[in-house]
Amino acid sequence: MMPNNEIWVLGTKSSNADRSFLWTEDIPSLSDADILIIDITSLASEILDLGGSKTYVRPMAIDPKDRYVENMHNKIHTEISQIRSDLEYKLLVKGKIIIIYKHYEDLIVRDKMLPNMILPIHIQSHRTGKSTKMKRQKNHMYGDYLKNVKNFDYSISDVYDTHSLDEKTRSILSIRKDLDYEITDNSDRCIGGTFHIHTNVTLGDVTILPAPTEISNEDAVDMLVSIVKKDNNELPPQWVKKLEIHGLTELDKKVRLLEKNKEEIQHEIDIKTREQEKLLGYYGLLFSQGRQLEKIVMDSFKRLGFAETRCGKLSNEEDLIIELRSINEFAIGVIEVKGRSNKTTMADITQCEKWVTNYLIAKPSIKAKGIFISNQFRKKEYPASRNDRKKYEPNEIDYAESRKICIIPSYVLFEAVNKILEGKTPNRKIIEQLIFQTNGVVDSLL
Repeated sequence: MMPNNEIWVLGTKSSNADRSFLWTEDIPSLSDADILIIDITSLASEILDLGGSKTYVRPMAIDPKDRYVENMHNKIHTEISQIRSDLEYKLLVKGKIIIIYKHYEDLIVRDKMLPNMILPIHIQSHRTGKSTKMKRQKNHMYGDYLKNVKNFDYSISDVYDTHSLDEKTRSILSIRKDLDYEITDNSDRCIGGTFHIHTNVTLGDVTILPAPTEISNEDAVDMLVSIVKKDNNELPPQWVKKLEIHGLTELDKKVRLLEKNKEEIQHEIDIKTREQEKLLGYYGLLFSQGRQLEKIVMDSFKRLGFAETRCGKLSNEEDLIIELRSINEFAIGVIEVKGRSNKTTMADITQCEKWVTNYLIAKPSIKAKGIFISNQFRKKEYPASRNDRKKYEPNEIDYAESRKICIIPSYVLFEAVNKILEGKTPNRKIIEQLIFQTNGVVDSLL
């Protein structure tokens, strides 16, 4: 890079750039910069920031925020023609513009699409589902930056001029995508890249980069400045890549192999992390309630060998269903799950009986056994609270015995799962018999 080339940043402060400006600051003529990095993603948030670097008159007769935005729009409109004029000039004199971009719908303030008001080109993008798959950008100039983009939710269908240029210039102007530096997702949808501006000669270029997700915009801009300073050369034409450089092919193979190994290692890390998270989830049997507890109870029964464990089919009623396959009289176990900071109540146990009755009414041909999973005193430290967790009032025990309800404190499931993880093999038939024969409290499943 020539020593007199200046790199400026608009939209974010940068310690690496020669000059940088926030949107709320006085912006000099941008045509004086050789390379301009624009953080368009900060535009909307900065305009709405009532704690900006300048003070604006905000009469109380109308909504202060509306008046503030109105004043900011007035300020921008007084500068916008100059900003766009500077940017268009840069594109027409072999200038270089780098834009940190996100979907335009995220950059609308009071129904005004601010990027389209400022940028010298129009970026036509479409909202997509959040994607985390970016196609490998081989030897891309901005490869180090792109490693910090883990997800995005748009695709770019077109880039064209903004109709603000004079008719003569527009009639000979074209914008061409550099296919060697296109950035795509795994579905080959464009999410960025470099676009060359042409008339009868090649002029400036615009590079569009998706916003970073793993680092701050300030760090991202500093990184871009470093990349541009290090590698501010012309992009190689396609025919150059047809020529052989000794050793390049072998190095490329090694890089691909290392990246493949990296992907395999990352895949293994992801698998082990999910396994770790699943095991950590079993702690919830001791402290959780509601849907969180229900999910963990379901997974625990599957660990015990009840692979068919599922949510109840009766809407908004029983929490879970298991099959008691070794029992002729009771074919279905209807499970009610309840977590309480103090003790569970008689109403919780009678709720379990209600679900059994409703199930029998809905499916009279199928026998049902009530199972009450109780996580009472869930905030007390375990195992010191073991006796409290398994203690029920005499009338509650009498009710459970008379209605043939099996009460399983959730810590019993925790202990059973732990034994399985230690290597003990569960015997489903024995567990079914235990649940079926117990009318009252079970203190151990294995």
